[in-house]
Amino acid sequence: MPEGILASNPDAYYLRERDLFDPAALEDYLRAVRRPEVIHTMCEDYRAGASIDVDIDAADRAAQRRIECPILALWSRTSLARWHDVLAVWQTWAADPASVSGRQFETGHFLAEEAPDAVADELQGFFLGQDPARRD
Repeated sequence: MPEGILASNPDAYYLRERDLFDPAALEDYLRAVRRPEVIHTMCEDYRAGASIDVDIDAADRAAQRRIECPILALWSRTSLARWHDVLAVWQTWAADPASVSGRQFETGHFLAEEAPDAVADELQGFFLGQDPARRD
């Protein structure tokens, strides 16, 4: 059903947020969301989050699997952070909880479009190995 709804008017998918996007980027997003296989994949990703991903996470926890590399988590004020401590959640998955860094942005869902310079600064600092406390 979700695929049918999105496919019936794919250009409406980004209707409310169009002013957030550079026109060329918006056209790329719209070109993608007009493709049935993209719509299906987007819907499958959401379905997995509420189904098979839960089972896979449980199996990973039971096997005590952890993420071995540093983790950067970036999220918006409108995200799951309303209900969860995002850094604490990722720290439970990290082999080294001290390797988890990140922050909340005062944006909506589209971090990179709403705060491009700040997101780029966070990514650059992370990949250059800079201490998050010293980036500001």
